[in-house]
Amino acid sequence: MIAEPEKTVNPNNVKRVLLIRFGGVGDIVHVTPCIRAIREGLRGVLLTVVVEGRFSDVVKYSPHIDNIIECDHLPERSVPFSTEFARAHELLGRSPGQFDLAIDLQGTVRSAVWMEATGARYRCGRVSTLGEGEVTAAPGELRRGWTVSVPENLRKHAILEYADLLEAIGFPVGNPAPEVFVSKETEERVAAALRERDLPPSDFLMVNPFSRVESKDWPIERWAELIVRLHERYRPPTVVHVGPSAYDRGAELFAHLRNLPGVAQLRLGLAETMCLLRRAALAVTVDTGPMHIAAAWGVKVVALFGPSLPERTAPWGSRHVIIQAKKPADCRAWLRDHSGEFIRAIGVDEVLGAVSKAWEEELTGTDWKTE
Repeated sequence: MIAEPEKTVNPNNVKRVLLIRFGGVGDIVHVTPCIRAIREGLRGVLLTVVVEGRFSDVVKYSPHIDNIIECDHLPERSVPFSTEFARAHELLGRSPGQFDLAIDLQGTVRSAVWMEATGARYRCGRVSTLGEGEVTAAPGELRRGWTVSVPENLRKHAILEYADLLEAIGFPVGNPAPEVFVSKETEERVAAALRERDLPPSDFLMVNPFSRVESKDWPIERWAELIVRLHERYRPPTVVHVGPSAYDRGAELFAHLRNLPGVAQLRLGLAETMCLLRRAALAVTVDTGPMHIAAAWGVKVVALFGPSLPERTAPWGSRHVIIQAKKPADCRAWLRDHSGEFIRAIGVDEVLGAVSKAWEEELTGTDWKTE
């Protein structure tokens, strides 16, 4: 006779926990309160987190995690179940021991395959409708026998949705504020990079103009106009962060700026970018991972939202400024907005006014000077 799946998690039977959240950067930041809650609710357990290698710096130095499994990005359009199961089984086999509790915070078929490969006694997770085509398998069959299965709730902020899942499992998230950590060595590299460019070690303006999603990106000429007008008004030391996927656009932006004094472009890795954001006085950014990292550090953010909903992915906290001139019908409009109509509805004057107000309210005492 086949035993009925267990409907509740017994903490006394849990010694090893696996948490799955492949990416991206902002999504991993969003689950850090859950990581902390698991550590607080299950003291003494071995906690392993699965992330894509390109995003692992977000959690690499978390004191709550014992082990990180770095998996590859899935470039194929569709992968057979057996192929992905073999990948998962191989990487999970390198981890120390078996898992008693596996938690799927990704919610796709691919992550459900990984859950199957764990063989965990308790399997719990969210079920998303996004990305189900990345692995060819039947979602219902994969999730049969899970202890807790919760459908995604796109009407809530992502952080609170993840917290709801943890509460359903039995580990309430008392503090939903995200947290990030960096190493001393990375801080030293960033300090050296700032010195080389004659920039102050902190209290600079951080501009993050590009995301990995084109429909979220504000036009380059508007970023250039904003930076020039801020320079004319305040002369702020300015760091423009450009990630690897946006090097060409970064070059185009700086061609518009024409060697503006005190404005530097830094092309650094994810860990170094995290350090830069911690040192910033103010971050001006589109809706992307660095926005959430800045908020996790407590840095005030002026965030430009286009085809996504702040109710779902706003920077966490009450002190940030959200600019959205045209609101989409749902939080996944970024998948369909090929013309960029939502982000293009934001004008330069509106952003300039928001940044200036943030300066007047929050940044008194830095070396910026009003002309």
